[in-house]
Amino acid sequence: MNAVQNFASHSFADYALKNIRIDEDANGLFALVPSSDGKWYTVRCVESKSSVHASHCNCPSFARHQHCTHIEVARRYYGRFYK
Repeated sequence: MNAVQNFASHSFADYALKNIRIDEDANGLFALVPSSDGKWYTVRCVESKSSVHASHCNCPSFARHQHCTHIEVARRYYGRFYK
């Protein structure tokens, strides 16, 4: 079953929160967040001792509006750990 099929029975946020992937590379912490179009987008995150801030996404919506659902999903994910 692909990502698009999963959206028929689950909301985007629920699906994305269950399938988000967290990793780190030479540029720092990032989250791979699935999108309703079946693609995965990279959300760059800034980590401190008391929080993680989702700062940038490589999706077209973020490029146009400086905000997107992928950023919100990463914020919700980290909000479960940092109050």
